[in-house]
Amino acid sequence: MKMHDPSFQDPIITQSEPITIILPIMMEILHSAGIKTTRDEVVTRLMTGSPRIAIVHGGEDHPAQVLDQGFVKKAVQSLWIRNALPFPMVDPGLCDAIAEGHIGMSYSLLSRNLASLNVITQCEAHGYQGALVLTSCDKRPAGEVTGFVQVDLARIRKGMQ
Repeated sequence: MKMHDPSFQDPIITQSEPITIILPIMMEILHSAGIKTTRDEVVTRLMTGSPRIAIVHGGEDHPAQVLDQGFVKKAVQSLWIRNALPFPMVDPGLCDAIAEGHIGMSYSLLSRNLASLNVITQCEAHGYQGALVLTSCDKRPAGEVTGFVQVDLARIRKGMQ
């Protein structure tokens, strides 16, 4: 198979190891969402520059995020139909109501920073080219927006548009 256009300057796809790691993960993500496809189709999408899109969702220990998995499966299906490579990514957040009345409440504002750092780290380390965000409450959205702004600014500074 011919490698994708080198003008993408894609550090993930120019190495063989990430593809061998991504392939079984992607097959499981698609299978879990009820999508039947082949390894060849996934490899073709990787090699032709199909966008890798993070589906950011919360942990299941937060009341507002308990039902995220159904939405994640629909998002995987929707992105796949649109020729993207969907990657569900957890960005857990704390619930003020659960943390209220004990030391846990002192971590509420810190969780915004963690949400920001989480999306920066995951998007930069895994080379996601976009994100669909299923967010909740008030801490994760503020942190995630801040994080994605930082990702965009870093990529602009690096000449990646």
